Amino acid sequence: MERDFTHIDPSGARVILLDAGERVVPAFSPTLSGRVAAGLRALGVTLREGARATGMDRDGVTARSAGPRSGSPPTTWSGRRGCARPA
Repeated sequence: MERDFTHIDPSGARVILLDAGERVVPAFSPTLSGRVAAGLRALGVTLREGARATGMDRDGVTARSAGPRSGSPPTTWSGRRGCARPA
């Protein structure tokens, strides 16, 4: 992240991965997918499987089936349909 976001201090970043599927990298076996998830969690990534981003604004990201709204202003939101930044 240091090279991609030179204007922020990555040590203070919070990464939340929304995945609409039942598990991350579903093309992998369940065992390997579980290892990937464990590795991401070990890096401090919060996983929200079964969650689809439905909106984003300066105040946060709204997701369906992901629990509460993430109240941190997002820097980047990306997915299969491209990348968007808040206005």
